[in-house]
Amino acid sequence: MIKIKHGDFMALVILFLVGSAVMLDVGRTALKDSWLAIFLGMLSSLPLVLVYYWIYASQKGKTFFEIFQYAFGKFGGKIMTFLYIIYFIYITSRILRDFSEVLQIVAFGEVSLVVLAFIMMLSIMYYTCKSIDLIFKISKYLFLIIITAFFASIIFEIVSGIIDIGNVLPVLENGWGPVVKTVFPKIITFPFGELIVIIAFFSEVEEKKGMLLKLLTGTFIAGAMLMTTSFIHVSILGAKTVERTHFPLLTAVSVINISDFIQRVDALIVILIIILGFIKTGLFFIASVETSKQLIGSKENFIIVPIGLLVTYCSMAISANFPQHIEEGLNYVPYYLHIPFQIVLPMVMMAIIMIKKKIKKEAIFSS
Repeated sequence: MIKIKHGDFMALVILFLVGSAVMLDVGRTALKDSWLAIFLGMLSSLPLVLVYYWIYASQKGKTFFEIFQYAFGKFGGKIMTFLYIIYFIYITSRILRDFSEVLQIVAFGEVSLVVLAFIMMLSIMYYTCKSIDLIFKISKYLFLIIITAFFASIIFEIVSGIIDIGNVLPVLENGWGPVVKTVFPKIITFPFGELIVIIAFFSEVEEKKGMLLKLLTGTFIAGAMLMTTSFIHVSILGAKTVERTHFPLLTAVSVINISDFIQRVDALIVILIIILGFIKTGLFFIASVETSKQLIGSKENFIIVPIGLLVTYCSMAISANFPQHIEEGLNYVPYYLHIPFQIVLPMVMMAIIMIKKKIKKEAIFSS
């Protein structure tokens, strides 16, 4: 079996976390303190990330489905696996809608939204048919492209002279209230809590020391990138504009102008969107497919097409328009889906595994 290398794993974690979070600016409801909210959200999510790793480490080598069966029993494990498959499919649909909408706005205004979503899903379905480690292998090369575009856009914004630090000051102008409300549950669950999907791939990563370090390092790097972009968005556009804008990233780069020579670096943004959209949508989709195959006890790929078509349909059906889609994603999904699936159920599973291990240990000593 081909194992995923730790470097590839870390690169994918970074791309996954930056994903749609960089487009939507997840900290913007904290206004001028959006960067601070992201920083605190990242720190607050670390115990959750450690829980995800502990669940895997306690059952090293087992798949997502096998861990569920150990924790909840044969029947309960199947129910829990099915629920997570539905969750993964729904989140895949939401992410696909995010990136389809922004691609239509930036570059493909004449192309139907459903066509953009279907084309992106076709490419993801193709990669899903290949070895599971393929998306990890290409992630380190895609990361180099992303980090280059990331620093290039920052340099252009600085050289353009459009950054005004005064827009970010004073810190905590509105107190801790907006920051705390933004940190929980929004930033903890999106994007950091979405690392729950990584459990589905832990068993494919090389079993060497340093895996946890790579996971935490990837989380810190992604958090730093999100903090930086959020800080720059507010310093360029102002907190109120960032809060009202669907895609602050697009608006911020649209005002870049270096001596009337370098203007509107939309090409950089299109590259960012395509790569980040492919990685984040792809990871959730592959997790839903692989977990489905484990549930039905099949290694065949026939399930890829129906799930891909279902995701494409759901991405269009989940909301009537994009403002409604954003409203649901920021104000309802964290409370009714993310908290149960990212926090409550993993904590319950960890508690059950700990109890079972303690009982087993006591039984060994008593015998």
